[in-house]
Amino acid sequence: MPRLNCSVSNCSHNTDHCCSLNNIEIDGAAANCCDDTCCNCVTECSSATNALNVTGYANPEPAVGCEAHNCVHNSAGSCKADFINISGLGASNCVGTECSSFCER
Repeated sequence: MPRLNCSVSNCSHNTDHCCSLNNIEIDGAAANCCDDTCCNCVTECSSATNALNVTGYANPEPAVGCEAHNCVHNSAGSCKADFINISGLGASNCVGTECSSFCER
């Protein structure tokens, strides 16, 4: 599984730049650049305090499904990159996020 870094600090699944989910999905079937992708698992933290994930467990290596058919890291719908960076500082939903590791074929 790829190592994941997530900068979506107000996502309820984010703890210390890791995701508490065992698997995530990157959307962007017709993506040609990072801006055309997004993490569809973003859930805004409902607390006005620090965004802490709901389980307290940070998973640095979740399984990553990928719908970005034009990405070199996509292999049969799974991401095979060694390192994935999900960005979206202040994003309240998936629209404000992107897979910064996207590389067009």
